[in-house]
Amino acid sequence: MIDARDIGCCGGIIGYIIGKGANFNSNISHCSNSGNISVTAYPGFGWAYAGGILGYGDVTSEGISYTNITNCYNVAQISSTKEFYADVSCAAGIAYNFMIVTNCYNAGTIIASSLQNGYGICGGYGTYTNSYYLETCGAGWGGIPKTDVFMKSIEFVQLINDGSFTFCQDKPPLMNSGYPIFSNFEIATLKPTNISQSQATLNGFVDEGNMTIISKGFQIKKSTSNFFANIEVNNPNNFFAHTIDNLISNLQYQYRVFSVNSQTDTVFGHIETFITQGNTYYTITATVNNSNWGNISPKGVCVVEEGSSISFVITSKEIGKLEDVKVNDISKGAISTYTFENITADATIEAIFSEKVGINENKFENIIIYPNPTTRELRIESDEKRIENVEFFDVFGKKVLDQNFLNSLEALIDISHLPAGFYFLKINTEAGEVIKKVLKE
Repeated sequence: MIDARDIGCCGGIIGYIIGKGANFNSNISHCSNSGNISVTAYPGFGWAYAGGILGYGDVTSEGISYTNITNCYNVAQISSTKEFYADVSCAAGIAYNFMIVTNCYNAGTIIASSLQNGYGICGGYGTYTNSYYLETCGAGWGGIPKTDVFMKSIEFVQLINDGSFTFCQDKPPLMNSGYPIFSNFEIATLKPTNISQSQATLNGFVDEGNMTIISKGFQIKKSTSNFFANIEVNNPNNFFAHTIDNLISNLQYQYRVFSVNSQTDTVFGHIETFITQGNTYYTITATVNNSNWGNISPKGVCVVEEGSSISFVITSKEIGKLEDVKVNDISKGAISTYTFENITADATIEAIFSEKVGINENKFENIIIYPNPTTRELRIESDEKRIENVEFFDVFGKKVLDQNFLNSLEALIDISHLPAGFYFLKINTEAGEVIKKVLKE
């Protein structure tokens, strides 16, 4: 229990996270809370926040950062109350403010100063996907309500898993009052061994944990094919292998582990790539530091023959700026293309981008945006640069709105339909463009 006379934040896993900008998102995954949490705000600037996983996610002037919370649940009582004349108290089943919640649930009781301050999953500037709360928990909103019976069913397990084996049904003797528990299921495709011109040994790992697995094995295909062939393996051990024959020499193959549970749901391990013996091949690994800001093509692991060449193209997105390209960790500058010639070894190439904010701000000092923050309409006024077009991008670089204007000095834009959060505006004028940031409440 916490008494808040200034700001009190308490969470089942973490009480308080403060972000350091868009490059510093935090991640919380596969966590649960079953211990009751209570925070009380007292008069005199008392703020109290309680969450089943995270109490409060905050930001600084360095930019927005979000806490990604995935595959978590709370089954305990979360209480955030306030004494007379105290400021704010909020209780959330998972977390409050600046977080992205995915595949989570809350079955714990929510106690807040008012129904509006009780959130089944998350509140504030938080968003949720495939996340649910018990409809009788006491929350007013902030998630998708479900009945007690449904949340204890196998159908709910399949819903919250979203194609994974993260959760399983709680069966007698009950460990979680009948609500889904972590399956502790693990699956991995391991590196192949004993590769020859016509054979290879495929290796995998499956630990069923609390799940019931009815079959497992491998899927394999030529890299040029669109279809995998199934190879079921009857082996009770976690580690298992299969030697495949009749492969074509000097050819690239891909394979992965699969596992099927008692509900006939199937999950897969990651894909491993190998080449049967023949000519010598090398890998060129191409990466970007942030795909929201730019791209490199081709991207990923490229397998190339010894002595051959391969070229890469680097491009920035609307809100990104290319800072540098590193080849084998050596800077090559902000180049748009790079070619590896006469390849004789493995290599890496990385494109490094930054967020493009406030371009040519000094040229556009007389462009005014208000109100900011806003809940409905946004007005843009320019003293002398006529506005031609305004584009909106969310914090992930996705364009969500594009509106043209007839060379006007004013622009009135209705953004009431956009979700709450921060957006970047690319304002195109007769004299160039400028990027601005606004908050939709």
